[in-house]
Amino acid sequence: MFEFSYETYSKIIKEMKKINKIYNFKSADSSVKNGFLLRHDVDIDLDKAYKMCSIEKNIGITSTYFLLVTSDFYNVLSYENRKLVSNMFSDGFEIALHFDPMLYGDISLEQMQKQVEKECSIIEDIIGERVQTISLHNPSIHNRYLVFKTYKNAYAGEFFTPELYLSDSCKDFRGKDVFEFIKKGKSNLLQVLFHPIHFSENGENYIKSFSRLIEDKINNFDKYVRINKTYKNEIKENTLLSCFQKHIKENCGYEEKV
Repeated sequence: MFEFSYETYSKIIKEMKKINKIYNFKSADSSVKNGFLLRHDVDIDLDKAYKMCSIEKNIGITSTYFLLVTSDFYNVLSYENRKLVSNMFSDGFEIALHFDPMLYGDISLEQMQKQVEKECSIIEDIIGERVQTISLHNPSIHNRYLVFKTYKNAYAGEFFTPELYLSDSCKDFRGKDVFEFIKKGKSNLLQVLFHPIHFSENGENYIKSFSRLIEDKINNFDKYVRINKTYKNEIKENTLLSCFQKHIKENCGYEEKV
């Protein structure tokens, strides 16, 4: 069974590097006919993306990180996240747009293009460079594979064919053996997608991974609001996490399973 650990991820990247060159979308032009286009869609947590970026930096490769600026789970414009994105860009990684067309309803492609440009401007304000590449959020679910002018599109024919595409969507490689499949990169251009949210130190499942993410968010929120003297007086020596756990037990009928 495939283990979604950082150790496994490091092994995959090192093996890919042995097989052929690894590109981000910005560095790949029409002359590239084989190797790997390495991409990450950042749906939920930017900290996990930064961890994955650090692993790749240590191995000596770069990839493309597609940021979902409309995410309900992270704010790309927060002080800490701006620093992470800026550092990733400074280290040579491509920062691109992960675009969700479903947010805008049934509008024309021309109107959708304007929304893409608006979202790109948010990222461009951070990195100081024009965004070059777009990937769509959940295109297979909605069967919407839009292509936008003046940008590289991750699902355009020049970069994408189902037979030469490896994705860990839903932690499911669709029957493909990762280490066998990447051997095709010797003579073909493979697009490889890994979601940072899937990986952890010990290959945690979704429940543990999401629980740890929520725990971190609560602890960070606790630190942030302790500047409020009324809050500090209310919470005293407790932590917000312990208070939240008590709240769940008392109000949600939660019973801890041993």
